[in-house]
Amino acid sequence: MVLVFFRGHWCPYCRRYLGKLRDHAGRIRAGGTQLVAVSPEPPTTAAALVADLELGFPVLSDAGAVVIDRYGTRNGFAGAPAMLPHPSVFVIDRDGVVRFRSVDRNYKKRTTVRTILAEVAEMTGQVLPTP
Repeated sequence: MVLVFFRGHWCPYCRRYLGKLRDHAGRIRAGGTQLVAVSPEPPTTAAALVADLELGFPVLSDAGAVVIDRYGTRNGFAGAPAMLPHPSVFVIDRDGVVRFRSVDRNYKKRTTVRTILAEVAEMTGQVLPTP
């Protein structure tokens, strides 16, 4: 599984990144890997974002920040909203072992699709098409 944490529908960097993931979701799935995004926004906002960006993967709501905290992605900066995650990517194998972790403290920076594909390929032992 590729688990992606993002700040919210209102973040232009997040929207652009989700669009890139949408464009390459087929490559990620080619490795037999599921792509899932998580934000602290309510389910109705997540559903509207999926429709607006025509995402072909689920966007889940973590309004209580349970998953955000479990993966250690909460932005602890004093000026940040209480449940705002750092943009993050985790590649998790079928046994639940985190094989790759990237937590970007700079909200403008994101893990490249090329890096995600390389990590999925290494985890699955498959050669995936690169962007």
